[in-house]
Amino acid sequence: MHLVLINPSLFSPKEYKARFDKFLDWVKKGNMYVYPFEPPLGLASIKAALENGGFKAAIIDQQGYTMERSELMERLKSCRPRVVGLTCMTSTFPVVRELAAVIKKELPETLVIAGGVHPTVCPGETLRDSAIDVVFRGESEITLQKFLAAFPGGPWQETPGIGYMENGDLVLTEMPLQVKDIDRLPMPDYHSFPTPNYMEYNSHLRGIKGISMLVSRGCPYECAFCAVKATMGRGWRARSPENVVAEMKKLHKQFGIEGVWFKDSIFNMKKAWFLEFCERLLAEKLPVTWQFNTRVDLLDEESLALAKKAGLTQIDLGIESGSPRILERLKKNTTVDQIISGIKLVKKHVRVSGFFMIGTPGETMEDIEMTFNLAKTLDLDCCSWSIYNPLPGSELYDRLAAEGRLSRRNISEEVHFTRVPVSFCEVPVQELNDKYEEINGYFAV
Repeated sequence: MHLVLINPSLFSPKEYKARFDKFLDWVKKGNMYVYPFEPPLGLASIKAALENGGFKAAIIDQQGYTMERSELMERLKSCRPRVVGLTCMTSTFPVVRELAAVIKKELPETLVIAGGVHPTVCPGETLRDSAIDVVFRGESEITLQKFLAAFPGGPWQETPGIGYMENGDLVLTEMPLQVKDIDRLPMPDYHSFPTPNYMEYNSHLRGIKGISMLVSRGCPYECAFCAVKATMGRGWRARSPENVVAEMKKLHKQFGIEGVWFKDSIFNMKKAWFLEFCERLLAEKLPVTWQFNTRVDLLDEESLALAKKAGLTQIDLGIESGSPRILERLKKNTTVDQIISGIKLVKKHVRVSGFFMIGTPGETMEDIEMTFNLAKTLDLDCCSWSIYNPLPGSELYDRLAAEGRLSRRNISEEVHFTRVPVSFCEVPVQELNDKYEEINGYFAV
């Protein structure tokens, strides 16, 4: 059984270069959305698990190599895999659907499967009127092995967490059990994508010769704009501190990394876990700095002081808005006072970056100005701004759908976070896009 996993590119090589040249100043000031370029850690984890289970798999990282589709197809035709798997977010679904059609046309005997956030929360949309044969919902390290062991002659239709069309009807099997002990999973295969390319990107975005890591899954918080709980569950599951430090050591040895960004939604969810991680890192004397994401209400002096000793250089905080009304609507359960005090605390120790979002349903220009003005006063080292787009699996998406407000467009046709074709707030779409440009231009200086 030969399986090829593909990380599709959202933009063509020409478009990527144009965006890089145009928005490099924004990237250097922290904007992660204008030039989306993150390594396919999910695919790398699946590949490692498959090979650990005795299956042969390869990854083609079209994004990482900024590869033309023609080259991608030549590679596929040269190896003629029995199964091709596509990772798919809502933002990349149009590209994935188009690519699946090309693969099916050129390699009609190949089974095309898709997994990731969008197939998990929108399996029917992913399958209907598309060349995708099977979707995988939830975590796939284990379920894909079960599927491949049964395909094609065995009862593959009984695999947990899959969906497929049968006589025009959508068939969904029960969701798979989550991997409770993720230490059981092997380290993602960082050799399966161009790690140096992603390290170069991080040198611009984060000022580190480093790479991203993911060490936890799930989130117990109720943020109304986020779909993590629909894809990874509400319980927080993390690898052991010992396991995480061992991976950092391995990456330092293999690739010479000098920094890591933990891209988990919340890295320090449990204080005891976090403190043990810092202590182990200190004991190893590893020459690797690190950065992580968290909430403004999960910060304390003891943790920050120890983390700085252990090599922490930056924290990215999910701020989102400076309007109390919008913070409440987003169900952040944080206040402007907490934002201000949290940033002051972090600044005593390390650099701080902030995530902000404008265009939330119900938001007015006054709310946006409150956010803009707050950000100007926070003494941030960098920041990343986005425009709200409804994500399937989130509470706000469901609310907009119930109100009939998503009928103005197919939500999966254009989901990006730096320019929107439709405004879901009280600000007209052109004014909203112009305001986004103004804000980013201000902070890029």
